[in-house]
Amino acid sequence: MEDIIFLLLEIFLEAIAHFPLQTEQTHQQDGSGGKILLQCLGYALIGALLGGVSLLIFSRGLLHQPGWQIVNLIVAPLFAAWLAYFFAVKRSAVMSRYQVRLRSWRAYCFTLALVLVRYTFVKTV
Repeated sequence: MEDIIFLLLEIFLEAIAHFPLQTEQTHQQDGSGGKILLQCLGYALIGALLGGVSLLIFSRGLLHQPGWQIVNLIVAPLFAAWLAYFFAVKRSAVMSRYQVRLRSWRAYCFTLALVLVRYTFVKTV
């Protein structure tokens, strides 16, 4: 039971970690696939850096069993993307040109990089 609580706590904290990093970009021109890819790579880099900083602060992982760590590796980025999508849909009702899918991809890339760094370099007890 304790492992499940820690898993949910870690997923929640990783999902909300990217919200201060979101920018107020509301419109991308058509044909800007390179810019979108570059943005996703930038968010992945920021996520990896934040994952490294979090290892300096919290060097031990909350999940000690490899099965739960793999579940976290899969679920956390998907949950972050879904949460970003949910809030972007709410925001797009106010801002008509707000791009919903781009925000969820940014959240996915950010959280995936953060979780990968933590999964790879965290100390298990």
